[in-house]
Amino acid sequence: MTALPVSIGSVLGITALSLMLLGATWFDVRTRRIPNPIVGLGALASLAWTLSPAGPGLWMSLLGGGVVFLTFLVLHGLGWMGAGDVKLAGATGLYFSPSNALNLCLTIFIAGGVVALMWRFKSRTSLPVPVPYGVAIALGTAWHVWRQAGL
Repeated sequence: MTALPVSIGSVLGITALSLMLLGATWFDVRTRRIPNPIVGLGALASLAWTLSPAGPGLWMSLLGGGVVFLTFLVLHGLGWMGAGDVKLAGATGLYFSPSNALNLCLTIFIAGGVVALMWRFKSRTSLPVPVPYGVAIALGTAWHVWRQAGL
């Protein structure tokens, strides 16, 4: 596994990605909704990342976002997650190449299982409780970036 190159572009890209994920997570935990402006601004900020020398390039970014978006859209179609989660995951995928996007999906799914179990035990009820999947998207993405950085 190769480490991500550290440059101003990569720091700005990771900062923009982090701000989008933190904002979305905060809203998701409080209201179970992910506001479109947060996702939209994060997606627009990905352009600066993709066009920098550290980024994957515009077409690779669009393909990475498409891979993640379509994967999560299938899960939305099955009724397993909300549309805000799909949009947030797709915007997150814009920061990665298609091959990294597949690994990103896997880490998000693993984080989602952990978050769902923790949320279930926290709620202490036998009734289904909606899981704020934005938390899983943020944690899975952080884990993925951490692994890519070789930390």
